[in-house]
Amino acid sequence: MLKMHISRYLLQNLRLARYNTKREFKQENLTVEFERFDKRQAPISGSPFVTIQRGGRVMTINRVAHEMVGSPEAVELLFNKENRVIGVRQVPKTEPYAFPLRGQGRKGSQPSNYLVAVQAFTKHFSIDTTIAKRYPAEMQEDILIVDLSRGVEATGPRDKSRAVEGTR
Repeated sequence: MLKMHISRYLLQNLRLARYNTKREFKQENLTVEFERFDKRQAPISGSPFVTIQRGGRVMTINRVAHEMVGSPEAVELLFNKENRVIGVRQVPKTEPYAFPLRGQGRKGSQPSNYLVAVQAFTKHFSIDTTIAKRYPAEMQEDILIVDLSRGVEATGPRDKSRAVEGTR
């Protein structure tokens, strides 16, 4: 825990409105203690995720999801129109309907993500790709299931300048 000394002026002007159980607001001074965030100690998510990038050209499968589907070199893409669910299944890359996976990450180490070119797929099934979205994934039998109703916006550092300019 890191205790910061804050000027008397800031402390006098720093107030916090709290909502108590009697549904009344009361003002009180805020005790200020900070905890330093060390990104090197932040746990890497062990959850399987799939991200569809803005524009729908690329789908990113994280390492956990890739391992769940059998660490394939290629996958087939399935879609359930009624439930708006994508299915990803391992296939030999020689199959005519196979989508090859390309590893992404530091050279000399295991890829952290795998990329799939999906533009024709997203256009064919009218999947909204106006913003990048990350979806939790789960296995059902031999298919990695991606429910499009469970997506959250996935913006990264490159998107911050667009958000500031309002061109997103």
